[in-house]
Amino acid sequence: MRKRLLCFLLTAALLAGLALPCFAAGTSAQTKQKYPIILVHGMLALPMPDWLISGKQSWLYTQTMLNYEPFTDYEVYAPGIGPVSSSWDGACELYAQLTGTTVDYGEAHSKAHNHPRYGKAYTEPLFAGWSKEKKVHLVGHSYGGLWVRMLETLLRKGDAAERKASGKSVSPLFAGGHDGLVASITTLATPHNGVSALELLDLDSLLGPIGSFFADTGMADFSAKVGLDFLKCNGVAYTEMLRLLQDRNDYSYGEVTIDRMKELNKVMTLNPKVYYFSYAVDATEPDTGGVRKVGKAMSTFPLHITCGFIAGDKGGTTAGGYKYGAEWQSNDGLVNTVSAKYPFGQTMKNVTAYTAAKKGIWNVFPVIEGDHAGVVATGFKDAAYLDAILGNILRGAVAIEAKV
Repeated sequence: MRKRLLCFLLTAALLAGLALPCFAAGTSAQTKQKYPIILVHGMLALPMPDWLISGKQSWLYTQTMLNYEPFTDYEVYAPGIGPVSSSWDGACELYAQLTGTTVDYGEAHSKAHNHPRYGKAYTEPLFAGWSKEKKVHLVGHSYGGLWVRMLETLLRKGDAAERKASGKSVSPLFAGGHDGLVASITTLATPHNGVSALELLDLDSLLGPIGSFFADTGMADFSAKVGLDFLKCNGVAYTEMLRLLQDRNDYSYGEVTIDRMKELNKVMTLNPKVYYFSYAVDATEPDTGGVRKVGKAMSTFPLHITCGFIAGDKGGTTAGGYKYGAEWQSNDGLVNTVSAKYPFGQTMKNVTAYTAAKKGIWNVFPVIEGDHAGVVATGFKDAAYLDAILGNILRGAVAIEAKV
C-alpha cells in the first residue's frame, strides 16, 4: 500500500511537472537571420484551450518571453503538438503545421496503434517558403527535442512500411528524400536516453486503467455527442488524450523509458548536414551516503519531489538489462542530466561557443544550473538568466547560418 501511494505521488509530480507551457510565438522582419526558428514545447504543454482562444496560440505565462530585447528581432514560430503525442505522432503534427496540410499519421502506423490515420487540418503553413533555400532551426524543450529529432529523421529517411501500406497516397513526410530542410536542431532538457524515475514507477497500472476506461466506456465518443469536444488542447480532446494512454508504445510517457529510448535512438540517427546542439540542466548538489539532493537551483514546485527521488536513487537494472548507476542522480526535477546531454552512442563534443560547432555531431554545452521548468519560465527568472539560455540559443542559430 505504501509503495503504491509513493508511486502515485511521484507520478502525480511527474505529470504536473511536465504540464508546463514552454514558448511563446513572435515574429519580426528586423532580424538578419536567413532561416526561421521553430520553438517546440514539451509534453502536456498547456496553451489556452482551443474554445477560449478560437484557434490562436497563447501560452499561459510565457507570452512575455520573447518581449525581451533583442528577442523581438527574430523570426520565431511556436506550433502546438498533442499533449501526449509520441515521437512519431508529434513529428507528423509538426510537419502538418509547417506545410499547412492535414496531419497524416500514416496508414501502417495508425492501424498498428488503433487510431485514425488523419488528424487536424491546417489551411496555412506557419510561414511561407519552407525549402532548401529557407531551412528551419528546430528548438525543442523537454520532449519537444524528441519530436524535432523524429521530424528531421522522417524528412530524410521516410518510412518503408508507410510507403508500402499507403502506396500513391503516402505522405511526403514518409516518402523520404527531403534532406536539406533543417539547418540545426537544439534540445534543452530533453530525455534523449530516457528518465530513470520511470524505472521505479508502474505507469501501466496507473495510467492504463484510465485509458481503458475511456476506450471501453466510449466516453470520448460520448463527450463529442453531448458537446464536450470543445475541451481540447492543441486540437486534441482531453478525453481522447486519456484514451490514448492505452498504448504505451504510442504516447510520450511510454516512450521515455531507458529501454524504449535505446530503440528510438537507433532510428533517430545523426545527419551529417545538420548542426546538433544540446543543453542539460541540473538542480541537485552532493549529499552524504553516495547520493545527491535537491539543490538551491531548484525553484519549481512540485519538481522538488521528483528531483529528490531521482537524486537519491543509487541505480538499478531496466527490464531490458541496462544497468544505470550514480551517474544518473543529477537531474533537473524530471530529466536526468546525463540523459539530456546527448543520445548514448552518437558522436559528441563539448563546446562553450557556437563558433566551435561541427555538423553531424552533438555539440554539448556546459550544464545549466536550474530546473526543468525554470529554464523556460520567465515568471521565475530575470531577463539576464533568460538571455543566457534562450538568447544564446537564438543568437547561436543565426551565427551558424553562414556555415550551413
